[in-house]
Amino acid sequence: DTLDPDALLNKLDRFTQMSGGLVREIGSKRDGKWGQRLIKIRHLASDAMESLVTRAPREITAALPVLKLGAFGGRGPKRPDLARDPDPAKLDRALIWGKLLAGSTPYAGGGDFYQAHKDAFDEVSNFLLAYTESLVVELKTLDFEKRPRAQTFLSHTESLSAAILGHEEAEQIRRRVAVVLAR
Repeated sequence: DTLDPDALLNKLDRFTQMSGGLVREIGSKRDGKWGQRLIKIRHLASDAMESLVTRAPREITAALPVLKLGAFGGRGPKRPDLARDPDPAKLDRALIWGKLLAGSTPYAGGGDFYQAHKDAFDEVSNFLLAYTESLVVELKTLDFEKRPRAQTFLSHTESLSAAILGHEEAEQIRRRVAVVLAR
């Protein structure tokens, strides 16, 4: 159950280039035997990628401990659970899945898994931004001796944000935290 995002994305890139070239060569002969086979293979590849990107949010959000508030059956508000240490293996898995999610972005539209990718990316983005916001609030309210723990959680959130959302987003997080810590 080891996912190698680099190998998978390289294969996806090669497949996209090769199948795109074949489509250009076949052109209007898509109704022929070869055209139908190619369409079927492209659908299989898109379905496989769709199932992977659909799984990504679950793998990524599982890495950061949350405390569910209220009696809303798991759908209520959540905040970081600073009492539990993040599992290093889950953090590593989250980074791998994040790399896959971010790396597959250029192929999502042409690969017919655009909507699944967009939904997964939005879910992960919203989770990471909300988690970061909650950590910043925690930093503002925590005693000075408890801040290092929250900062450790923020470093995990930063690395996930950098891998998935990009370095600019991670840099914005760093700046916000620096402002809070300066007080």
